[in-house]
Parts: sequence; C-alpha cells; structure tokens
Amino acid sequence: MTVDEFTSKYEQEKLLYLAWGNYILSKIKHKLKNTSFQIEPKVRIKDITSLIAKAYYRDKNYADPYSDITDKVGLRFVVLLSSEIPAINDIIKNSTHEWSFSKDRDFEQERLDEPLAFDYQSMHYILTAKADISFNSVTIPTGITCEVQIRTLLQHAYSELSHSRVYKPSFDPDAKVRRVVAKSMALLETTDEYFEEVNSRMNEIGIFKLLDQLTALLYSTVGSEPIVSVKANIFIMEVFAIELSSDTFSISIIEEFAPYVKSNFKKTFLNSQPIIFFIYFMIMKKKSVLLEKWPLTKEELRPLFIQAGVSVNDLG
Repeated sequence: MTVDEFTSKYEQEKLLYLAWGNYILSKIKHKLKNTSFQIEPKVRIKDITSLIAKAYYRDKNYADPYSDITDKVGLRFVVLLSSEIPAINDIIKNSTHEWSFSKDRDFEQERLDEPLAFDYQSMHYILTAKADISFNSVTIPTGITCEVQIRTLLQHAYSELSHSRVYKPSFDPDAKVRRVVAKSMALLETTDEYFEEVNSRMNEIGIFKLLDQLTALLYSTVGSEPIVSVKANIFIMEVFAIELSSDTFSISIIEEFAPYVKSNFKKTFLNSQPIIFFIYFMIMKKKSVLLEKWPLTKEELRPLFIQAGVSVNDLG
C-alpha cells in the first residue's frame, strides 16, 4: 500500500475509529461507580502525519502497515491510585461479548520480571470489535481496533516528561539522563505506595467510610455517577458528627428518602451531593437541631424544605 493509498483509506475511515473509541469510553464509564479520573478521559485519533511516520519511516517492518497499526484511535484513563486500575481492567476483560482484548503491557508483570528496572510503566490494551456495532448513527465494523491505556497520575506525569524524549528517539540518550529518569521512576513508585497507605488510613476513618456509603447510595438511587465535592460534604458532616454517630441514624434508615433524592437530583448543589440523604433525614426527623447547627445560610435549606413538604416558616 502506497502512502497516498494509506492516507486516502484512513481519511475515509477516520469517523469509524472515532465512533469505536467513543463507544468503548461510554461502556467503561457507565460501568464505573466510584472511580475519580484525574484527567477526564477522551478519545483521540492519530494525526495522519504521525501514522505515516510510524507506518513507513520508523523501521517497524509492517507486513501490512494499515492493518498492523492498531492504535489509530486511542483512549487513556488516568486515575489517582494504582489500586483503582483493576476496576477498569475487569470491565475490559468481562466485556468479551463486545470485544476481544490483548494486553500490550502489564506494569505489574514488569515489576515481577524486572524488579530492579524502573522503566516506563502503564497498562496498554488493544480492543477489537467482535461484531458490527451501531453507535451514534455509525456502523462500527468487525475487526476495528482501539488502544486503551490505563495509568496513574504519577505514571502519566513520568510518561509526559520522559517517554517521548528518552525512549522514542532514535539516538541513545546520555547515560546521565537515563540515570536521572530511573531515579525519578523509583521515587514515583515509592510515592505511589505512600499514596495508597494514606488512602487506606483515610478509609479507616469513620466519616470517610460514611461518605463512601452515601456516595454509593446516591449512585444507586439516581443511576449515574455523581460529581462529589468531598470538602463540602465533609464540612457539613463534621458539624453534625454527633447526629451521624447516633443510634437514630443509619444508612438503612435514610434509604426511605431515595424518592426525594431521585426526583430532585441536581436541582440545587446540595441535591447533587451524597449528604442530601442526611439533610432530608434531619429535615424530617430533627428539624430544630438542623436549624440550630446548620453551618451555611438558611436559604440553602429553603428549596430542600419545600421538596420535603415541610414548612419553611422556621427559616425566617
């Protein structure tokens, strides 16, 4: 295939690759519940110049350059903690009725195989459509491929700094450069371990456990992943720490307010936050305590009182 033929074919099929990437993105995000992306994942299709360079000028020796290049479209998930990566891995592996997958790189295996080598590390999958799929008025053909990368924020920072400058050039970087890069990778792996320890210890604190439970309840109630302001929720929860730890409050008790939460989701900022279950509970069961200790303006409560069918006269 000539360069002109390659270019022409890619221009004709570019939208198919874009649709395939967006289909995968929608499927994975729909199945994720509490994963917080540090960089919003988005689909990218390769620039034709980059493809031509890869196909014909990088000594790849492709038998069929157009078919052998499997990352014409790519998708990257960047999470904070390495412990969040398996959830995405599981979705990819358990969706085999829609796609087949091959793992290009497995950083956990790399650590086992070469424990003393600090090299570029992340998860790379190639997802191949197993059948024609209709998505957004586009018929995605069987056999089309997409590269999916999964990495932590630390791995992403390392990659952005070093991979294109140190590992991809045809010349051999100075030994001092490689030494500094290796040291930085070692530091990042250590930092990742500390992040995991901090996260583990924070999860042992009752208020954070409760926030996770409220977040999961909100997700199951509204059917979509909420955008949670941790600071705002913790701020209110700390004020009502006594009420939250009392025998009169529990997750099972506040589940009765799910219909209010669902019908009013996103009407106000508080309506979109996990703490809304507790606020409805306080409005219905302990209104006087709520009004006495409420840390924000009373106007924040007015629409919530109306939604719950409770008199707003006490608000002033």
